[in-house]
Amino acid sequence: MTEDDKIMQKIMSAKSLQAARRSKLDCGADGDMDAKYVRAAREASLGRWFAQRASKPMPVPKVSADDERRVTLLVDEIIQAKTADPDADTWYLYWQIDYVVHKIYGLTDNETTTIYRSLGLTHQTDEEEDAAIVKWIESERTGEYVSRSVIMETLGIPDGN
Repeated sequence: MTEDDKIMQKIMSAKSLQAARRSKLDCGADGDMDAKYVRAAREASLGRWFAQRASKPMPVPKVSADDERRVTLLVDEIIQAKTADPDADTWYLYWQIDYVVHKIYGLTDNETTTIYRSLGLTHQTDEEEDAAIVKWIESERTGEYVSRSVIMETLGIPDGN
């Protein structure tokens, strides 16, 4: 079984897939999932990777209210930043969505790397990636948003934003 086959198997066997066949986004009867969550999952790197290999939308599992809220808050933050400045740098927010989506499907670091390589995605600089990781860890620990400038300052990196 190839690495791609293993990833596809994980996607298709994710918990409660039947609950997510339709969402508010799909205007279906089972619209109990937030449209922002469903769309973010399908547009995350895993969703794009799946779309290249399947002729149907990626099934999105029903998750805990906390995970769904975490994703929708990140989407809201991207929308707010892009509304204020269409050129705003929001890569670290997309990275966090990817992290949550990959965690939901139980992907390993190697499987995530396979997906990124397949999509031709490149990592940011080590400093930027470290800042995103530190920010994510801090937000997981406290449950509160930690700004990019605070993380960059913590790492001793000038924040150009």
